[in-house]
Amino acid sequence: MPAKKTRFTTLDLKACIAAVRKRFAGVRVVNIYDVDNKTYLIKFSKPDDKGVLLIESGIRIHTTEFDWPKGLIPSGFAMKLRKHLKSRRLESIEQLGMDRIIDIQFGSGEAAYHLIVELYDKGNIILTDFNYVILSLIRKRTDATTDERFAVNEKYPIEGVKQPEDLISLEKFIEVLENAQPSESIKKILNPLLPFGSAVLDECLLKAGLNNENSTLGKTFNIEQDAPKLHEQLIQAMDYLKQADTGECKGYVTYRQEGSASLLSYEEFHPFLFKQLESKPYIELPTFDRAVDEFFSKLEAQRVDGQIVQKERDALKKLENVKKDHQKRLDELQSAQNEDIRKAYLVEINADLVTRAMAAINTAVANQMSWPEIEELVDDAKQSGDPTARAIHSIKFDINHLTLLLRDPFGDGSDIEKNAGAPVKIDVDLSLTAFANAKRYFDHKKQSSQKQMRTLEAGEKAIKSASKKTNELLKEVERVATVTKARKVFW
Repeated sequence: MPAKKTRFTTLDLKACIAAVRKRFAGVRVVNIYDVDNKTYLIKFSKPDDKGVLLIESGIRIHTTEFDWPKGLIPSGFAMKLRKHLKSRRLESIEQLGMDRIIDIQFGSGEAAYHLIVELYDKGNIILTDFNYVILSLIRKRTDATTDERFAVNEKYPIEGVKQPEDLISLEKFIEVLENAQPSESIKKILNPLLPFGSAVLDECLLKAGLNNENSTLGKTFNIEQDAPKLHEQLIQAMDYLKQADTGECKGYVTYRQEGSASLLSYEEFHPFLFKQLESKPYIELPTFDRAVDEFFSKLEAQRVDGQIVQKERDALKKLENVKKDHQKRLDELQSAQNEDIRKAYLVEINADLVTRAMAAINTAVANQMSWPEIEELVDDAKQSGDPTARAIHSIKFDINHLTLLLRDPFGDGSDIEKNAGAPVKIDVDLSLTAFANAKRYFDHKKQSSQKQMRTLEAGEKAIKSASKKTNELLKEVERVATVTKARKVFW
């Protein structure tokens, strides 16, 4: 599965800057909002046009026709932008050199402010005064290469940006290829040297009759034969940069169809229909700016949809766990009742044996025999084959209980219980009669039954309450702010 394109190339940036300039140059800022800590919306208004500019640090800049969720309380940075930019006109928007850095000027002269947007690496959005002294920014940092600090009261180093250069000459082009590592990818060698991004290089390779996916130095690429052809295509490709500056580019979004015909997964956005895109399914939009807006809004909608689905799953799972826990408690109580009934029945059906066993232990205790002596007496009787002694499993002297092994003498294997004929360990109270012990188990069963009824009632209330909360949560999830197509609002 190909990776989605999520970053601007220099060509993309030029096309978007031209579109923003064309639409908002000379237009006043109405307000500024933050979507999150790195995404901001700038609203513009003039009598015949109202629109929104979206800026995401490190990722993108474009106008948007979608209604994005906004923070209930503006962030500190958003408040700073409002303070300095609100009601000012957008005077200019330019790319700084050939870097993916945009300089947006609001106001003029000494009353001007600059919003610097960095669309590379981790990105940044920086507000400066007319002298490029930093007033506020979303990310403080120190450049690892130049040791320059990006912080409040420092000056933004606009003089340090990479300046535009002419395309590399054929001689230099061949020299670079000859000095490259054998078997290295042509795209890997050339991409850092070219100003327009990998998509344009792909097209140049195809137009030069080469494989854009697998052109490898010394294998599928011959410097002597292929370098001049590729260089010629690169010269022609420089025209794309000029066309992008006009702001007249159409937009193309390639996609992959998943499952149903209506489910499209967007993959890339481009300001031109490059040769390698012609065989792929794509959507054409009237402007590149619109294409970028459509692409990222779809990604955001899919992300929010994923969050909604997960929240729904979590809510339903929580409700299911409440139901399972309730049923487990009921099953445990029912099992305990069944066990009490069985024990009571076995004590009753073996009443004579139970009476003899208890009498033997009680007599020994009455004769003031020690606990070890009584246990030894029982063991001797077991070895002698005494049926009463053999029914004694253990004696709990500390609580005056006797544990017996009792079985159903009438069990024929047709009982509901799987092991109906197997002996069952049953505690009896030595101070009670056999039938009184049986009644004790029946009474315990009755108490468990009453507890089961209370548990059932409480559980039904708990499930009803949990169901209500789940339904409320599901309704709330449906109201979660999603990216939806906004009507044109005249505000």
